Amino acid sequence: MDKGTYTYLRMRAEMRHELIYKKFSESEQNLQRKAYLKKLIKLEHDHGMILSKISDRKWDGNSAWERAYIVFLLLIRRILGLAFAIKYMEHQEEGLDKKFAALGGMNKLTRTERAALDEIERQESRYERVLQGQIVEGDVIITNIRDVAFGMNDGLVELLGVVVGLAVAIGNPVIVLLSGFIVSVSGTLSMAGGAYLSTQYERTISSDTKTRTPASPAMSALYVGLMYFIGTLFPLSPFIFGVTGTFAIIAAVVVTGIVLAIISAIIAIIGGSSLTRRVGETLLISLGIALITIIIGVTARTLFHIPA
Repeated sequence: MDKGTYTYLRMRAEMRHELIYKKFSESEQNLQRKAYLKKLIKLEHDHGMILSKISDRKWDGNSAWERAYIVFLLLIRRILGLAFAIKYMEHQEEGLDKKFAALGGMNKLTRTERAALDEIERQESRYERVLQGQIVEGDVIITNIRDVAFGMNDGLVELLGVVVGLAVAIGNPVIVLLSGFIVSVSGTLSMAGGAYLSTQYERTISSDTKTRTPASPAMSALYVGLMYFIGTLFPLSPFIFGVTGTFAIIAAVVVTGIVLAIISAIIAIIGGSSLTRRVGETLLISLGIALITIIIGVTARTLFHIPA
């Protein structure tokens, strides 16, 4: 990525964010959040103007692709909330900056270009991130998404291992489904209880140290337990719908992999980590677990002469 491409992409991101924040502001009912969004609109506009002076290309905000992207962000906002939509936008922008810096692009900037970017960074540190933090901090949906994502992630990975291992070893879909459901229920209760106790413990520590109080233990237990149970249904789904044999195992792995990729992407965006790395690691681990349980299943079937 050369510096011309970078300055253009960064300018496009700032101007695009200005339009998206305007859309968010138009539909925002909370007056305080609406005020924050209006300040963010002004900051993004100023940043776009600064970058337009050093970019050799113009941005067409009315292209079909840009309109589709804005619709996509509005959909994310509606499904996962304003705070998550903002986290997603900033995750994309930070990824661009990290990629350019990793390529040594910052050393190729002129004094004028560096001064412009330094000014934007100063404003972002002093104003923009503070405003975004005011919207994200304490957001109920963000807090719940963490519990939802981690609960479902555990359910997906654990049941995938159980299902493919039993399917290879036993082969009987009814036994696989019944055993998987038993593990699902016991795991749900265990995860919910663990979430309740750990959150309660965190609240005790927060009270003692006067730090920010975590979520309600009861709500954390509800979200983690419920989403763990829902997560277990995806590996079980082929057997629930009567699919059997090798195709059922393949279907369970594929369905679980797709859902895991989505969940791990959400976790990466919330945590500010690399999306591709997080998704790749999650899929590698889950497929590794599936492979190990398949090997165990084949070994058990051979050793104990289990009929097909």
